[in-house]
Amino acid sequence: MVVVLVCIVVILATLGGLYRTYAFIRKAETPAQRKLAIKYSLLAWGLVVLLIVFPIMINYLGLIPEWALWILWALCFVFNFLGNRWAKKRIGFPLWL
Repeated sequence: MVVVLVCIVVILATLGGLYRTYAFIRKAETPAQRKLAIKYSLLAWGLVVLLIVFPIMINYLGLIPEWALWILWALCFVFNFLGNRWAKKRIGFPLWL
């Protein structure tokens, strides 16, 4: 039952992220801004996938203990959040978008 709920949450979060990415790209006013938005969106999605897969892989290989996995995930998502804010400021989009 817990696995089903986790899968539902992951699917909803992914759909929400895809919608926000679409809105982020659609709100670009110039072609240059749109190109930069697409580039940063691809980079952000690549980092999200990497930040989910990499800690699981090094934990599975036994290179880090279980508690370090959670700390690593927390740090990765904080840096991802800060990177998204930086990218939006650089492009000129409002931070709430």
